[in-house]
Amino acid sequence: MSTGSVTCIVPTHRRDAALARALASIVEQRHTPAVVVVVDDVPSPETRQLTRERTGHPDITYVDNSGTQRPGASSSRNAGAVLASSEYLAFLDDDDRWEAGFLEQCVARLELGDVDLVTVAGAVEIGAERTRRPWLGSRPVTARDCLAWNPGVTGSNFVIRRTAFEDIGGFDDSLPVFNDLDLFVRYLQSGRHYAVVDEELFIQTADGDDHLSSRSARRAAGIQKYISKHSSQLSAGQLRALKREVHLAQRYVGQRQHLAAYHFVLMWVNSSPAQFLTVLRRKLAGDKRMYA
Repeated sequence: MSTGSVTCIVPTHRRDAALARALASIVEQRHTPAVVVVVDDVPSPETRQLTRERTGHPDITYVDNSGTQRPGASSSRNAGAVLASSEYLAFLDDDDRWEAGFLEQCVARLELGDVDLVTVAGAVEIGAERTRRPWLGSRPVTARDCLAWNPGVTGSNFVIRRTAFEDIGGFDDSLPVFNDLDLFVRYLQSGRHYAVVDEELFIQTADGDDHLSSRSARRAAGIQKYISKHSSQLSAGQLRALKREVHLAQRYVGQRQHLAAYHFVLMWVNSSPAQFLTVLRRKLAGDKRMYA
């Protein structure tokens, strides 16, 4: 294992065009990763071939993860991490991408030795529009601070020391949502420190109707699992905030009208005054999206 060596792990799921862009952004890194692992939970010859043709990396591994009992990004990330022997791990979702300096800057900060995780700022891209993601910046947070609030950590914008990742047990593949937040919470609970590179070094793509596509019974059930896992540590306010997310997720397209109304009421019961004012301002400004 060489100093500063990185294994890049890319979970993918039937998105070859997006995967090609993600892999291209790995190839363009100024800090060349030691290994690239593409983990496919719906394997196809086309994806396997694309992986080999588009990466151009001398050491790339394609993993068929279709046999796992809990398919999803977390399971795929863990499957890739098991194969790694590098000092650091970096994860990139197949519909995201990195700027060329992402690995370089993260590794340089990790090499100082006082932290085991470095996370970066980023942007959300919807079509031709790009906006900065909500971000914690330089303000330090504790595990208790972010139990019900993700300060900006995703499955694509951090590099972690492999031994730290293994010590905290990797991603929880029983959580279909909030798995990135859960990992960060457990990392902080372990007493480890993190650092921030406050540059937009990763790009997260989003559908124009992302506020609707994120609503589903599956998402609601996933948030409930997260609540159950951390229930003993949640404050009353944090529990209320998470319950709001559950009821928001239940207002999905196709939901029965009386149930949608029920969840609408409970969503607002669990909303803070600040959330109410934010939605009101957007409505008065003429924003027609279904905010909550």
